[in-house]
Amino acid sequence: MRIAETLARMTTRLHGDRNVQTLELRLFNITCLYGGLTCLVYSLVNYALGLGLSGYAVIFPAGLLLVITYAFARYHSLAHRWFRLLVFPVLLLFWIALIQLWFVNAGTQGGTQYFFFALAGIQMVLIRGWLKIGVLFLFIATSMGLIAVEYQYPHLVRGFDGNEEQRYMDILISFPGAMLVLALVVGSVKRNFDRVYKKIEAYQLEFHEDLTLASNLQKSVYEFDPTLASGYDIAVKVQPSGELSGDVFDVSRPAPERLRIFLADARGHGINASLSAMLIKSEWANLNQSSLSPGRSLWLLNRRIVNRYKDNVTFSAVLLDLSERDLIFCSAGHLVQYLVTPDAIKELSSTGPPIGMLDDSNYYEETLELTPESRLVLFTDALTEQRDPTGQEIGVQWLKELLHKSDLSAQKMLDTILKQYASRLGQSHNKLILADDLTLLIVGPQ
Repeated sequence: MRIAETLARMTTRLHGDRNVQTLELRLFNITCLYGGLTCLVYSLVNYALGLGLSGYAVIFPAGLLLVITYAFARYHSLAHRWFRLLVFPVLLLFWIALIQLWFVNAGTQGGTQYFFFALAGIQMVLIRGWLKIGVLFLFIATSMGLIAVEYQYPHLVRGFDGNEEQRYMDILISFPGAMLVLALVVGSVKRNFDRVYKKIEAYQLEFHEDLTLASNLQKSVYEFDPTLASGYDIAVKVQPSGELSGDVFDVSRPAPERLRIFLADARGHGINASLSAMLIKSEWANLNQSSLSPGRSLWLLNRRIVNRYKDNVTFSAVLLDLSERDLIFCSAGHLVQYLVTPDAIKELSSTGPPIGMLDDSNYYEETLELTPESRLVLFTDALTEQRDPTGQEIGVQWLKELLHKSDLSAQKMLDTILKQYASRLGQSHNKLILADDLTLLIVGPQ
């Protein structure tokens, strides 16, 4: 354990702290350090073997420059700002050194191609954008060109001249050296990936916890007191497409003899729509509705939304007042809703534009007879616009046919609709997965 900790501290001192440095700067340091040391060691070993330094006129100075560059980049406090200016010069220095190494190191037999391979991987990390593809092709073209020159003019490449000791010494340096550089590159990328992945996991966990809290808060805000609907048979199903819903519904009593139902569908879905939905709910709750008719309520709500939020919040809505004998219906750009009676199905169409679009919109009211057997079917567009397994919208015809045959209570009618809906989607009604938020509300006299 102590050995591992000591090695980790030594690595951090040499390469830099991965928690502070960027991946590119850390990799730049590694490349300069080990590339420079490899050049120096290679030159000195060959000198010790009696080959002299004349054949390494570029390789030895390149090693010195790389080590000096490493020292500046590793320990200068502002290295993160200027090190990118040195990326191309450093890669060019490597490129020139490898070309010379090819001719003094037995060409393809000496293993210089391994270093080209390692350097190509390094530049893919250090260089940004499409330029990295150009540099990669330069390395490929250079290595292919060197192979062609070696094939056509073998006398230009210094071989081993039967010296087995020199040959294997060369292999012991070039092959492990290239492997070391490549391993360090891959290791740096992998460690950086692991660090980023752990951060993403932590953010996801925190985000999921926040979503769960927001979902619970939204559900508590949308709950209504069942005693408000006394005298009426009512059933509601809210199915968000995710954790949060962009639909809003509200049940209230503007007067003792009237039940008011408000249903709105904010533009979009997900977090943006859910934030809009909470704003809608807040603005709706702050209206003094007791003295306002449905049409007047929507008109005033529209003025407040436009004046406060401009065009950032738009939504469709339906509002109706129920009494023992009639209902007053008003719709702001909402899709067609249905009043189901034993004899017919009445379509309730929009009586004005969506809220939040125009500040001078008017919303007209429609008064309809309400019998004890009547049922109002209110819903948002996911009920008819969701796509089936073939990719087609399921439409509204199936719903009309189902309502024609229905004489059930509100809850049973809601369950029947959801089962048929899920069947058409090829899903279970207990585990619906939707692309948009769904709210379905059935209400009628009790």
